[in-house]
Amino acid sequence: MHWTTPLWLVFALTHLGCGAKTGLGVSERSGSARSDGGAPYSAPAECAELRRGERPSVPAPQVDVLFVVDDSRSMAEEQATLAAAFPVMARGLITGDVDGDGELEHPPIPDLHFGVVTTDLGLLVADRRGEGYIPVACTEGTDSVVGGDGLLRSLEGCGAAGFHLDALEDTTESVVDSFGCVARVGIDGCWVEQPLEATLKALSPADGVTFAHGVGHGDGLNGGFLRPHSVLAIVILTDEDDRSLATGALFEAETEEESILGEDWLHPVERYVDGFSALRSEPDRLALAVIAGVPEDFLAEGPLAPEAVRALLTDERMQRVYDPDSDFDLRPSCETPGHGRAAPPRRILELAAALGDETVVHSICRPDYDHSLAHFAGRLGELVEHTWCVEASP
Repeated sequence: MHWTTPLWLVFALTHLGCGAKTGLGVSERSGSARSDGGAPYSAPAECAELRRGERPSVPAPQVDVLFVVDDSRSMAEEQATLAAAFPVMARGLITGDVDGDGELEHPPIPDLHFGVVTTDLGLLVADRRGEGYIPVACTEGTDSVVGGDGLLRSLEGCGAAGFHLDALEDTTESVVDSFGCVARVGIDGCWVEQPLEATLKALSPADGVTFAHGVGHGDGLNGGFLRPHSVLAIVILTDEDDRSLATGALFEAETEEESILGEDWLHPVERYVDGFSALRSEPDRLALAVIAGVPEDFLAEGPLAPEAVRALLTDERMQRVYDPDSDFDLRPSCETPGHGRAAPPRRILELAAALGDETVVHSICRPDYDHSLAHFAGRLGELVEHTWCVEASP
């Protein structure tokens, strides 16, 4: 937790023509040469369905990538590191050449959405009228009582023309620059980080999951970002654990230690296992990357797969130990001189382990995230390699 001020937060990077209100998108049309010099390729038609298996010579499916970025006070350097590493991921996905050696590791994925939300959803406190809990801002004087509210972050002020970028007119470098701007979400966000609830609210339809305040934005204010037949990829960047509030009983704890270690006021992790899985009709169309407080020695042989994540959860450093002298009021799980420290992300790792094979885990304590995002781009490429679009009938 970081006791700071919540603020704004809205955004998305969305494909032109999808009807989204906010966003940045990358697309190509059949036979069109890329403006940044890459080989031409064809955009997929609207899918009637996605199939898995040996992919014939048909367009790759659409891919929607949501970044969930911690905006608490300790995250300025990590946000900059994410922005610096994003070009590796973007170019790898768009061109199919993940390692930049001129050889394709997977089919080019031209039809991409990139979006950013923050972990700030404000707080919940007991209603004085005895009618449950109500949302409040983390600090006085804040305009929004629900922080970013799971809304996709706007491109305004980031050098983009309106809310859409078309790769026929704008280079990959323009996409990279705009993301680099919008991913720096600031450090005035709430000290109770809720990345899992923010993700669920950002992507769920209004008539789906019930939230403490308002409804899901997937088919409303964030409409057009998550498409019906896309592969969904979620990237969570945080130096703390998820504290997605179900009630305001956090403030009824009798001691600071109880408020730090208590779980009774949080949503169960199963809410997000079920909620994220429900967003895609097939589990292998959902991929998750976690960049959080993982000890680096666990990553000596590369990012962690689900079985390794389960083993990691038993490590002594991954246990929640109260430490009032720490930045997080918890004993850090990883630390890098000059780059920062992080707390054990147990709930996020429990989600990662439960979601299955299309999840990878990396350490936020590393000095750069190039390898992390390149690896995830490669995993998405492998997923797309065997996923193909059955075109809708005219």
